[in-house]
Amino acid sequence: MPRGKRTSPRPTAPSTTPSPSAQSGRKQISIRIPESMDQRVGALKAARQEHPPPGTNRVTRAVIWRLALDQGLAALEAEHGPDRGTRTHTEGR
Repeated sequence: MPRGKRTSPRPTAPSTTPSPSAQSGRKQISIRIPESMDQRVGALKAARQEHPPPGTNRVTRAVIWRLALDQGLAALEAEHGPDRGTRTHTEGR
């Protein structure tokens, strides 16, 4: 095969099917956090194994992170006044 020719197939167009997270109304983000925070999440995950949060089948790191973010946002909203944001994860609790 001549040099410089592509040997792999052409890339396909992006899928138009929404990802499972997009279908569930969730958005994936990427952030850098201190290792100590992730260790704390791991400890909480282990502590919550016997008592999973309502609406979850099992306790994962992602579940603990979502709870932490939701409760942290709720605390910030309470500190800075009502109607500063919308609660989505724990509505109806």
